[in-house]
Amino acid sequence: MAHFVKRELEVLFVHKFSANTMPANFIVRNSFFYWVFAGLLGALEIYAPFSPTAQAGPFLSSPLDVVGLALYVFGELCNANIHWYLSSLRKPGETARKIPNGLGFSLVTCPNYMFEIIAWIGIIMITRSPTLVVFIIIGSYYMYTWGWGKEKAYRKQFGDKYKKKRFVMLPGLL
Repeated sequence: MAHFVKRELEVLFVHKFSANTMPANFIVRNSFFYWVFAGLLGALEIYAPFSPTAQAGPFLSSPLDVVGLALYVFGELCNANIHWYLSSLRKPGETARKIPNGLGFSLVTCPNYMFEIIAWIGIIMITRSPTLVVFIIIGSYYMYTWGWGKEKAYRKQFGDKYKKKRFVMLPGLL
């Protein structure tokens, strides 16, 4: 839940949208996806008496919990840092786009997606939820398509100034 609260706060206070980026039917689709997979199915699975989470024992009693929590916090903090950085690339009144650099950008086109996936892997390690594995696989597909579009747009807009990345969001994989 903390992930989604962070996301909503970023939409309200960090992100700067230059155009209508989300058609209404996508909002319905995305909301359904988040509520059904991450919300309802995840909660049913996590809180069921015989779920892997319930069988795992008290929170942080397992090394898997500790590593999962560390990955979650690391991923969320890095993701938030990149969102803050991206929102500050253009000063008020500027319209020219800039090539992002810094944390993660030397590895992939969209490090915000990379760190979001790292955070979700942390959540999966803590919850031991197969439903959340399916959730992040589907979410990764969408992030990959958005990231590939961003990569193509950078190449088109900046030409030789933009160093072509080998991977869009996961070094060595995607």
